[in-house]
Amino acid sequence: MSDVDAVAERHADRQRRIVAGVVRTGAREWAGLDQADLSGSWRRVGPRLVAVLAAGQTAAAADGADYVGRAVRAQDVDPDPQGRVVPEALAGWAADGRPLDTLLLRTLITTKEGIGRGMRVGDALDLGGNLLSMYLATEVGDAGRGGEGVAMHASPRVGTYVRVMGGRGCARCAILAGGIYHVSTAFLRHPCCQCRNVPIAEGGTQTPATVDAASYFRGLSRAEQERLFTIGGARAIRDGADITSVVNARRGVYTATSYGRRLAATRDSTTRRGLFHQAERRRAVARGDTTPEAFRLRTPRLLPEEIYRQADTFEQALEMLRRYGYLT
Repeated sequence: MSDVDAVAERHADRQRRIVAGVVRTGAREWAGLDQADLSGSWRRVGPRLVAVLAAGQTAAAADGADYVGRAVRAQDVDPDPQGRVVPEALAGWAADGRPLDTLLLRTLITTKEGIGRGMRVGDALDLGGNLLSMYLATEVGDAGRGGEGVAMHASPRVGTYVRVMGGRGCARCAILAGGIYHVSTAFLRHPCCQCRNVPIAEGGTQTPATVDAASYFRGLSRAEQERLFTIGGARAIRDGADITSVVNARRGVYTATSYGRRLAATRDSTTRRGLFHQAERRRAVARGDTTPEAFRLRTPRLLPEEIYRQADTFEQALEMLRRYGYLT
């Protein structure tokens, strides 16, 4: 492991500890709600939760900012920061711009909605508590990445960063991992995402290690492959399908009806500029069925699991994987 990778790993561990501490403290405060007077006790618990979250955001942002300098120096480059990151400026509101008290109030509302639907009070509190944990973990993690982003912008020797997976990751994170992005590129993430970035210093003597999606997939057990990528998706990848195409197909899932049958399909890559749309147009034009200008896509793009349900043989499945854009 290179020096910069060691720095990044220690930073990720610190961030996980900050998040875990905030979530634990938040759970203790949540337990202080009075089941007989939720609104009244929220006036006491709510501000405490806001303070806990804001403190966690500040700590995560400060660590994120310091980490960038350490990572750049580990590449034998002077970060030469053009200013000091103010961690407190990255705390106190949610990533979507809402005040923290407005965000966290949603947990109480969710609890009350559960009770209104007939849930037991204890179960409804568990529902709201789970939402609280998700909010706390997500907002603290975002603040840490925010500190990293500001520090990278303030370091003239850093122009790009590489995305690395954190924790067990997910299919979406896997296909983004290893990508190199400009520092001005927003960091795509989902709730509770643990992925991080490693700044790349211009002229550095080391480069951060990267793990591409295919390598990550191969390192998983069969059960984990199927849990993260679905049974049909994992099978398609093992059969040689492009992992990015398989994962992206999940974004536009819907049920299509064709010849009286209900089929699992995706809208991904079916727009006029989509690769599947263009391939189907080329096939139709080559058959003489239409002209490029008059072509209209009427064939649903099947998901990998639907392909395996429809295919009678392994060879037919491969042919369909090629036609629907999962295999080149």
